[in-house]
Amino acid sequence: MTFRSWWDFNEESEPKHSSEAHPQDPSDRAVRQVELDPSLLGSNRKDGAVAGKDLRHLRAPGAFWRLGASEQGDGLIEFAIVAGVLFTCLFGIMGVSEAGYAYHFTSYAAREATRYALVRGSTWGTATCASPTTSNCNATSVDVQNFVKSIVTPGINSGSGLVVTTTWPGSKLAGSMLNCYSTNGNNSPGCLVKVQVSYSFSYSMPFLPTAPLVLKSTSQVVVMQ
Repeated sequence: MTFRSWWDFNEESEPKHSSEAHPQDPSDRAVRQVELDPSLLGSNRKDGAVAGKDLRHLRAPGAFWRLGASEQGDGLIEFAIVAGVLFTCLFGIMGVSEAGYAYHFTSYAAREATRYALVRGSTWGTATCASPTTSNCNATSVDVQNFVKSIVTPGINSGSGLVVTTTWPGSKLAGSMLNCYSTNGNNSPGCLVKVQVSYSFSYSMPFLPTAPLVLKSTSQVVVMQ
């Protein structure tokens, strides 16, 4: 019977050296041999050492392929592409919503302006409109424009981009039973009054056209008094 000592078991349980467990590639072996014997730099070897070259070039091919196989930057590139498309769509939606809001104001202003003018015709003689809220007065095109600017909603610029054009053609509305007697002026009861409101809208969001968009709305009614 053979008796084995504790030292025998300990030697068998010890792990093998890393070089035995994981074989080295030729380039690593060549670098290690050159480090132990610098005289090998002058000779040509088939196991990966290149004569007269920097030792760092021995591992260059492996590093190149590891860099090509890396996917660490893919997420950043994908995020940049998706974010660009997403923000462009968001800015487009907000810009179109602003344009729709501006056009809604022009329609509203044109309707309110004709309602303002239909009760301020020649019936009131030469009475002038001191303010947009003055009633019982003979409104002119300037009075109608001042009235429109007084009802401007938030977000609308009441400057030169807002233009109000008021005309009294001196004719009756087609299909109306009221006749236009323009003896006292084209703004006499039964005559037509027409108001056109135009607004120069500019997008405030990026990635959208910079040229102003002119929005127009027209309304016409018959003067009542």
